[in-house]
Amino acid sequence: MMFTALAVDMGNWVSAYQIVVRRGPVELTYLYALSAAAVSVVLKSMHPTRAKTPHLSPRVLLFLGAPGSGKGTQSSWLSSRLGMPILSTGEILRSEAKRNTPAGFRLRQVLASGALVDDDLVCAVVGSRLRRDATGGNETSRGVILDGFPRTVQQAAFLDSVLADLGFPRPCVIHLEVSSQVLLTRLTARRQCAVCGAIYNLVSRPSLRGSRCERDNGALIQRDDDSEGVILRRLADYQKSSQPLVEYYAGSDYHRIDGNREPEQILERLLEIASPQRLLVEAYGD
Repeated sequence: MMFTALAVDMGNWVSAYQIVVRRGPVELTYLYALSAAAVSVVLKSMHPTRAKTPHLSPRVLLFLGAPGSGKGTQSSWLSSRLGMPILSTGEILRSEAKRNTPAGFRLRQVLASGALVDDDLVCAVVGSRLRRDATGGNETSRGVILDGFPRTVQQAAFLDSVLADLGFPRPCVIHLEVSSQVLLTRLTARRQCAVCGAIYNLVSRPSLRGSRCERDNGALIQRDDDSEGVILRRLADYQKSSQPLVEYYAGSDYHRIDGNREPEQILERLLEIASPQRLLVEAYGD
């Protein structure tokens, strides 16, 4: 049976591919809308030995990088482009603390005391959320971007076990590597409105009102923790604590990215790494 699959934009090429695999010969129109790699996958799917629907598990993406490396900016852009939600560890902990569960009760006690949340409790709460979202049929069916987890090797090993239980692959790790001088320049240029708390950056996001906030005309000030001495100590602490994680993930789906480049160039590279299209090409040939 001959029919037409319209690939009107990049977002529809997966649908076209699935139609081909399930229903046989296809006449492709608007072929120019597909990338060369996507066209290759579609055409190869017509071969009888490849006539089966691929199973692409949802992916977990996680970022490694020092303060000021651009993790927040890039994860936000990637989430928007790929339709993958961002799960923030802080948001997960606050949400669980409101629930009438044993973990929620423990969290309320810890947060009320001002103590740090230990690895075991963080793992229990994050693991519960991942399992709940993975089986709930919500937007995390495409995958998820983790913000702030894991931070230790113990947490990373726990995450691997949860993903394995869910039938997911190990996380795709994106390590944004930025020189200390660039990080120092970025972080010391941060300014905050003394009235509403809005954040600006003299280098990458200056206020259109100069030394005043665009929202309420409040004075822009430098926070105490954005001074050069404090930042250098924070960066040194990060390098010490992050090295075991880098060693843990090196050799798997781990990608070291030059974070000194322009943000748009970094995003282009991240899309190449994280796109579902890459998984299809790797699974079915290029």
